[in-house]
Amino acid sequence: MRPYPVLILCVALLLGACAADETPEDPFLFRLEFVATSETEGTTPIGDRTVIASGTSLRVVLERLGTGRVYLIHRDPDDAITVLYPHKGQLAQQERQVTILDSRLDDKTGLETFHLIASEKPLEQLERAISDVHDGKEGAASALKAEVLALRKRHESMTAKAWRPAPIGGQMRSGGDPDAIEYTVRGALCRTYTIDHR
Repeated sequence: MRPYPVLILCVALLLGACAADETPEDPFLFRLEFVATSETEGTTPIGDRTVIASGTSLRVVLERLGTGRVYLIHRDPDDAITVLYPHKGQLAQQERQVTILDSRLDDKTGLETFHLIASEKPLEQLERAISDVHDGKEGAASALKAEVLALRKRHESMTAKAWRPAPIGGQMRSGGDPDAIEYTVRGALCRTYTIDHR
């Protein structure tokens, strides 16, 4: 009996065992607390479509649990675009926990749109557009809007499966419900929060 079939079988079993031992890389995890606070309504987590009034306080807190990238971009009722995070000069040095936004809505009513984008690896085109906006380059805002739209088309449909409620910084609201959302990122994700500002 020739040894070749036995040898081939042994090699196949060995390769199978090695494949079984391989584990996929851990995804990038982060938590985001996005809440509105007012004297009449108390604290309310912001959802995909939330109605709030002028004078309401908005707070956004980010807690990164890995080394991926997180970006938050705002479009106001006049369609002006602002990079809320990362801050200028911090694309490659994002903090583990940071308060991104803590301010009151002004009197300009309309739709306030917040684009949350996250990725296991740097998104080079997006970061280039963000840097150009930070530097005030001509046409940078339009280029950033176009890049955000392209990323939403590629990644937004899968985002609903990638998040769950979670506390941030170990803190819970007095009612026991978590204010934050924990996101699991494999590749990249996008989520759009729209506030109907009245």
